Amino acid sequence: MDNADIVMGGAGSSGNYFKDYFSTGEAMPVADTKQSYTLLSMSENNSQTLMTFQRPINTADNQDFLITNQPILVIYAYGLTDTIQYHDNRRGHKQLNLLNYTGSDKTTTLSNSMYLDSNELVNLKWGFDNPQGNITFQLTVNTTGWLGFGFSANGDMDNADIVMGGAGSSGNYFKDYFSTGEAMPVADTKQSYTLLSMSENNSQTLMTFQRPINTADNQDFLITNQPILVIYAYGLTDTIQYHDNRRGHKQLNLLNYTGSDKTTTLSNSMYLDSNELVNLKWGFDNPQGNITFQLTINTVGWLGFGFSANGGMDDADIVMGGVGSNGNYFKDYYSTGEVMPVADTTQSYTLLSVAENNGQTVMTFQRPVNTNDNQDFQITDKSIYIIYAYGLTDEIAYHEKRRGHKQVNLFNYSAASQLCTSWIVIVGAFVLLLLWIDIM
Repeated sequence: MDNADIVMGGAGSSGNYFKDYFSTGEAMPVADTKQSYTLLSMSENNSQTLMTFQRPINTADNQDFLITNQPILVIYAYGLTDTIQYHDNRRGHKQLNLLNYTGSDKTTTLSNSMYLDSNELVNLKWGFDNPQGNITFQLTVNTTGWLGFGFSANGDMDNADIVMGGAGSSGNYFKDYFSTGEAMPVADTKQSYTLLSMSENNSQTLMTFQRPINTADNQDFLITNQPILVIYAYGLTDTIQYHDNRRGHKQLNLLNYTGSDKTTTLSNSMYLDSNELVNLKWGFDNPQGNITFQLTINTVGWLGFGFSANGGMDDADIVMGGVGSNGNYFKDYYSTGEVMPVADTTQSYTLLSVAENNGQTVMTFQRPVNTNDNQDFQITDKSIYIIYAYGLTDEIAYHEKRRGHKQVNLFNYSAASQLCTSWIVIVGAFVLLLLWIDIM
């Protein structure tokens, strides 16, 4: 703790707390004279705390460590309550180069995404760094019961390579199985799959796991650059038993996926309002393809988003959606003025996901850049007015002052508010502390 640059924070009963500290030894650190770190978000979920914060790479503060292209010692500690006191053995450190990290545990980008079922209840994301390394999967299913995923030669259970897991009342469970038929699969002799994370939220279970592309296990399917049958099943409880009709399969090439629902990187981000309650992210693969939007608003009511000629409702191209008590809702509308918009004749927008968490609603959706629909705004390389509104409930009614607009060029966004390489964003589980190490 000698000359340590530290931040500490958490989600307390009276609200979030966060502060930049400087430590000269084993005593309680003191608040840094210059608060160089900024808290971006804080949340608790499934017994985890997620703290996202930011600082300049060069803070020009002699009580902060300068981050360079050299290894640095990252130290951490955490407590079991929000009373900051001695951490006991809940501490550690690791050496890494923050500006040029090449470690084997580097997060794999899940650049591929598709629904495995026609009702869009079962979503699979996956990615890999190289065809000789590991492949990472993220399975999201609209259930709070067990999840099953695997591969087979013909879409059934004969000689199937399967994993099953879930978030049970006594903790997470996960295991690699081998199936020879319609009976309960048996645990694979070699456990080739590794669980990375498991969580339940808004009646969905999200299971992220990993395996080598080549497991060298004859009870596992070899993943190659050829199509393979992916199988899935799930239950309504954590008791693993017969799935009834909650099962299916889909053929795809995991190493060379070119599907139309491939995930688009949302490389642009901006707040649409001055209070930073309404955030928009967007991205596109090419100007002739699809454009994907992700709208995040601090509400659990309905969300509205669209385009208009002058920021008003005249001839406006709008989508509205949310998470209702009876399920998700989403529709493409056309507005001719200050009255309730009407459903567009051609539904040009596709809902990818919508979820509520910690008082926020996140709605991700997509449309072709050129919809060939005269009730939609054409998106070009010129500035366009984005409009938004939202409600406090899921009953779509007059928005009062919860509305606004902003002019932006979606194809050539370069606002100073966009995250850039002069800042580093670090996500920590609870407390992150930085120490400089001299390179001999």
